[in-house]
Amino acid sequence: MTANSAIVPPAAVAVIGLGNMGVPMGLRLIKAGFTVTGFDVSEAARQNFAAAGGRIADHVAAAVTSADVVVTLLPNGKIVREAVNGLREHLKSSAIVVDMSSSDPLGTRALGAELIAAGHAFVDAPVSGGVRRAADGSSPSWWAVTMPPSTASRRCSRRWGLRSFAPARSAPATP
Repeated sequence: MTANSAIVPPAAVAVIGLGNMGVPMGLRLIKAGFTVTGFDVSEAARQNFAAAGGRIADHVAAAVTSADVVVTLLPNGKIVREAVNGLREHLKSSAIVVDMSSSDPLGTRALGAELIAAGHAFVDAPVSGGVRRAADGSSPSWWAVTMPPSTASRRCSRRWGLRSFAPARSAPATP
């Protein structure tokens, strides 16, 4: 996959954070045909994802090394930063990091700027709608694209198979 390739199945996606939102979102990506590897610091969360049909990694490096897209679904910005700091050196140069956590916007922008300065693409896309909507694929998300919008449009498209992945500038996604 090149830096400008569209992200389409069976592209490799790492889902970091296998809690209430990460498991159903990861399973939706699998159902859409993506090759998904999940990671969580909790062994129980990893086993839960595996029992639901997901592939897991025992270490964050193993989850992200071959990923075209790394999706974070974590409780807060501090945890997102810790996770990204731990996985950053293992990212492919063409990887897109999509933060779908509910985090402080200023901290997320700073993290995105750091990733971009290191040559990685970054999208801030907090998701809402709860677990039920994550499971049925109707979770809305708001996209703040911090890489060139034309690149975001080509690479992160509705072809993800989730209505919650629709590029826009800080506007609700449309079905």
